[in-house]
Amino acid sequence: MILTVILFILRGTPIWAYNIHEKPSLMLQDSTFSYFGYSILLHAQHNHAKSWLIVGAPKSKLASVAEPGLVYKYNLQLEKSQPVRIQPKELTEEKDFISSVNHDLLIRKDYGWFGASMSIDPGASILTVCAPRTMITLYSSTTKFQSMHGVCYSGNITADRLELDDQNFANHDFTSEFWYNPIHGFSVHYPMVLAGTSNAMITGSPREELVGSVFIKGQSRSVYMSKLDDNSMFGYAVSSGYFFNRQQLLYAGSAPGFNLVGWVAIVDPTTNPGIVLAEFDGTMIGEFFGGSLAACDLNNDGLDEIIIGAPHWGQDHGRVYIYLGNSESTFEEADVILNGYKEGSFFGYSLSCGDLDMDDFDDLIVGAPWEDNGVVYIFNGDSSLKSKFEIASQKITVTSPAMTFGFSLAKPVDIDFNGFPDLAIGAFKSNYAMVLNSRPVVKSNVRVTTIPSSLDTNSTFFIVQICVNHTRMGSLSHESFDLTINIDENLNRVKKSQLFLSYPSWSGDTETTVCFNQTANLTETILNYIDPIPITVIHTYGNFRVIDNGSVVACSLCPMEHDGSSKSHDINISFKIGCGEDEICTSLISITGSFHYASNGRTLENNTWIVGSKDINLQVILANTKEPAYSAVLVLTLPKNTFLRSILDSCKEEVDNGIVKVICALNNPLVVNQNKTLIFDLNMNEVNNGSLDGTNLTFTARVTTRSRQLGDSVMVFPVFLRSNASLTLEGHANERNYDLPVEFSAQNISFEHLYKISKFGFTPVPNTKLIVKVPYRVKDRKFLAITNAPMITVSGKSYRCYTHDVPVIQNKQHSFIRKVIGPDETDKSELNAHSNLSRLTRSPDSFLQSLLLSNVTTLLNNTARFFTSATPGPNLRTVNCSSTNVQCGTIICKIAVLSGDHDSTSLRLQYSISISQLMGDEWLNNDGHIIEFISEAWVDIQEPVNWAVRGIGNVTKVTTTFIKINPPRRVNVWIIVGCILLGLLALFLIAIGLRQMGFFRRQKKEEMNEIKEHDSHKDTRRLSDTNF
Repeated sequence: MILTVILFILRGTPIWAYNIHEKPSLMLQDSTFSYFGYSILLHAQHNHAKSWLIVGAPKSKLASVAEPGLVYKYNLQLEKSQPVRIQPKELTEEKDFISSVNHDLLIRKDYGWFGASMSIDPGASILTVCAPRTMITLYSSTTKFQSMHGVCYSGNITADRLELDDQNFANHDFTSEFWYNPIHGFSVHYPMVLAGTSNAMITGSPREELVGSVFIKGQSRSVYMSKLDDNSMFGYAVSSGYFFNRQQLLYAGSAPGFNLVGWVAIVDPTTNPGIVLAEFDGTMIGEFFGGSLAACDLNNDGLDEIIIGAPHWGQDHGRVYIYLGNSESTFEEADVILNGYKEGSFFGYSLSCGDLDMDDFDDLIVGAPWEDNGVVYIFNGDSSLKSKFEIASQKITVTSPAMTFGFSLAKPVDIDFNGFPDLAIGAFKSNYAMVLNSRPVVKSNVRVTTIPSSLDTNSTFFIVQICVNHTRMGSLSHESFDLTINIDENLNRVKKSQLFLSYPSWSGDTETTVCFNQTANLTETILNYIDPIPITVIHTYGNFRVIDNGSVVACSLCPMEHDGSSKSHDINISFKIGCGEDEICTSLISITGSFHYASNGRTLENNTWIVGSKDINLQVILANTKEPAYSAVLVLTLPKNTFLRSILDSCKEEVDNGIVKVICALNNPLVVNQNKTLIFDLNMNEVNNGSLDGTNLTFTARVTTRSRQLGDSVMVFPVFLRSNASLTLEGHANERNYDLPVEFSAQNISFEHLYKISKFGFTPVPNTKLIVKVPYRVKDRKFLAITNAPMITVSGKSYRCYTHDVPVIQNKQHSFIRKVIGPDETDKSELNAHSNLSRLTRSPDSFLQSLLLSNVTTLLNNTARFFTSATPGPNLRTVNCSSTNVQCGTIICKIAVLSGDHDSTSLRLQYSISISQLMGDEWLNNDGHIIEFISEAWVDIQEPVNWAVRGIGNVTKVTTTFIKINPPRRVNVWIIVGCILLGLLALFLIAIGLRQMGFFRRQKKEEMNEIKEHDSHKDTRRLSDTNF
């Protein structure tokens, strides 16, 4: 069953626009897998306003005959046309007698492929349909022979039953040795004849006499190849044209298998049989040269071109050869060669010709049925084919499940009577056939003028006058068109830069002209008087039509511009700028500049700027001392990593590969003795690398103007860079000395070291790190651990440091460790003044005897820097990274950048030390022991820089001293008793001595008293005598 559907499944991809509408007006599909679309024709009778679509389906089935093949005819004047089935007049087996061999003949109708090829005589409306696979049987009482003979049928286009062409097979020689399997009617063609010339059908029989033949109706014998090749298949494709003379119709036949390359012959039909006048040979083995043929006048020189398809050229890309017709009757190399665009596309498998746009140049239509789902290319004819055919005018592709779209192509015929031929395309593998209509084509000419022809600088408007001329190339109708007027779109010197005009109807005369006036108003402030104002008028055709009753209806087949492009016209209107008779202004613009601090406006001394310091600005002064400078522009190019904090209203920025260009429009015009000052606020945040010390930043200012500029128009402003930064590293212990009673030696003692980095100067110091070396092990004994997670504080934020070797004990693990605290009984977490003595406070639950050595964080080894401590005395033990048998761990704190002046960062480390692990038995056995514990720190830069930062690498040492205090010794009882007895003995001996000396006698005492008394009386008398 044949289904008739109107669908829009195609898409047109114009490479430059053409007039075949991409949406099919009619699309048909057969659901019986009959190879519907294997062949296809269009026919029209203009005098009767009738047109038909004819589609071959060579594998169609009938109930009475197995796959005889059918042809379907559709009346295109009916909106829902039901197909008329065309078939041979007799569907049953036909009989005849071949007297030349005295055998009966039986014509079988099953599997005959009726409709595999067909053609129509356009003048007589005679339709010929061939069935090239029709089998005949020759038989007698004793013999029987079978042959795939092939037959053709003809009849009027209005008939649905066709008569057998060669009733008695009179044109076939059954007496020949190779009479069998000619496959007659494999190709068939009616030529397009000129008035007064004959129109004889030509058919191809590619296996007749093994090599193939073509037969021109009316002649008695077929035309055979003079070259013998059983694979030639002469007659595979046939065509006709006026190749040498407009009055001489010639025929063409191809043998695509000849010599494995292919061969084409042009045959003169005026002789009987026809003779070969010209030959063409293929160029590549296997290309199937002559797989398709067509003839038409592509360059409108009055002679037809012979067009030969080679669909297997390349990797089955396909190729089309075009040989131009000429009066010399000779052909050498192809004048134009078209190659397929895709491997396996079989470009050139089908060919057709027709003047689709009615410009008097025939257009070439090429099928590539295996490119994707199938593609049809259209090449627009022109007087210069080589340049015109470099690219297709239109590419029509299918987006539905249709396959082998473009397998068959009908010769274009005007079926909708709009004056332009339409196209029919078949896709047999998916059983599709479809009709694509042509849009009418009109040649237009647009003329644009302005009133006035030039403008004063104080003008406020002007008038654009547009005249449109149309020349019709097809039938007459009332159509619409649109005008788009673009005025000064880039510089915007008019208030409305785009205007639209729509003309709904214009006369259907063959040629007509319509004019319009449109006012353009200028803006109040115009900066550019040098460039003229460009005006472009674009003419396009509208998508609606005015019908006879005056109403407007939309149309999909409205006219289009010839060659498919919109017509446009460009003009300019200029300004009178008043710079002499030649209208050329000569200017002299000088450029000066200076740098200033943005905060206070102070000028940079010697143009020197400290990296990382305050932002600056550049002040540029421009002065003109000659004629006005129109469209003057300053272009300031900033050095890399330099930007603007803000931009002036008259300026704009452009960035190219990180380089900023500032483009500023100056006064327009910049007149004589007029200065223009521009201040650029520079953002120097990205210029922060101290390694730039000693280099410079170059700012380049360039002035351009549409006037003629005298002198230099470029000035360079350098800024010299200097770096200024230094670092100091301070280290402090929370208590420098600790008196440590001997009984505490078995306990773990906690203390702190604090490190602070201070930066001075504006230049940032990047990628610094603080490195601390801490003794933690002597021989195989670990005596020290860090009891807090090392964190460094930078600008108020804390970052974790990395440790290597030295153990770290988490807070929850050392909560019971003894603390060394200051006199105020509080932990020391800030830098403080040193005190000479601190007290030890015992924690009541303290029982830790050795360090907990879990959760140790490691880092890559870093070579330690060792500094020798003071020479130890007999009781002094120095523990540092240079001490014998002492191993040190490393704490590394990465600091991203130290930026501002007086920027600082600090690190606090809490230690827990086991004196007994450090000193072993030596601490208990020796008196008056002193331990000096020293950590070392310095600042380094991770990435080398080429400028010196003071303070990098200087080592700071922090020392904590532990002094052993010996307790009082216990005295034995016997010593005490002995001492008492000895004291009593000594006292006894002293008393005995005194007695021996008479110390204890009373007489002596009394004598002494008497002497003292006597002396006292004598003193009293002496005093009395004196008074008197």
